[in-house]
Amino acid sequence: MTQVSYPDIEAAAARIAGRVRPVTVASAQPGQAPAAPTSTAATWSAPPSSDPAGSGVHFALEFMQYTGSFKARGAQNFIQTHLAEGTLPDAGVTIASGGNAGLACAWAARDAGVPATVSLPCEEFVKSSGALASHAYDNPLIAAGAGTMMTEILSQIPDLDTIVVSVGSASDTHLLPASLHPENAGRFAKPQRLVGWRPKAVDPPGQEQSELDFVHTRGVKSRERREGS
Repeated sequence: MTQVSYPDIEAAAARIAGRVRPVTVASAQPGQAPAAPTSTAATWSAPPSSDPAGSGVHFALEFMQYTGSFKARGAQNFIQTHLAEGTLPDAGVTIASGGNAGLACAWAARDAGVPATVSLPCEEFVKSSGALASHAYDNPLIAAGAGTMMTEILSQIPDLDTIVVSVGSASDTHLLPASLHPENAGRFAKPQRLVGWRPKAVDPPGQEQSELDFVHTRGVKSRERREGS
């Protein structure tokens, strides 16, 4: 995949503006017990979202995005770019995905009024139909679209210093780094640290990967992305 730069993400943000929902960021401070019983019989009430408790921790609620995930961003960027460049064939777009990426691709295609075919796998369909093949993550337009989420988070929390991301596989880790370090171009005062958090139950039965193997694979993948290989 071609290396993704911060200008690529800025272009993606402009391209998908108004087509996706801005990410909702909420303070993660704990709720507080009410001083008196409430009329609704609620036992807890949360303070305002301005984080008065000073926890410094926030949640990016991207599950509120169209189709339920950040994948909508890359799908919109991918399709809108090819529409603008006249490189989207009459057969439309296709993707090999049984999850969020497939759902996002179909949604973005419907929004643009172009055909979409989601199948596993899709190579034969591409050959027989001439449809444009998208990808769940390994495409610079998809990656740039995903990175727009971080630009929105940073606009709401300029002094953010650490981002914790749940990753399902080593390939996911290349989606955000380009959007986290625009300080070299004078856009932000300090860099941010990206921490990948991996749920224990992410591997299919019989394909469990040790933590050491996972960290090694992530390192190799990240180096390849940085080098543009």
